[in-house]
Amino acid sequence: MRMLVVEDDPTIRMLLVRVLRSLPHLPEVVAVGTLAAGSAACARLRPDLAFIDLNLPDGSGLTLLDEIQASQPAMRRLVLSV
Repeated sequence: MRMLVVEDDPTIRMLLVRVLRSLPHLPEVVAVGTLAAGSAACARLRPDLAFIDLNLPDGSGLTLLDEIQASQPAMRRLVLSV
């Protein structure tokens, strides 16, 4: 299973990565901190699940959710807002 974390706060991002990597059967976890990096990672990685922060330094996570819905509608998404 491929997972993507899009979170600008480095502490929260690393905590999520640590938790996800501790789960069995998760060979790949990619973490990024911006909307642009999240969009590029989605296109490249085509994750099975994405954790997306709504408030990113270069835009709204809602934009990424719209992109995913248009290009990869089967991808599971979880919205984060801290």
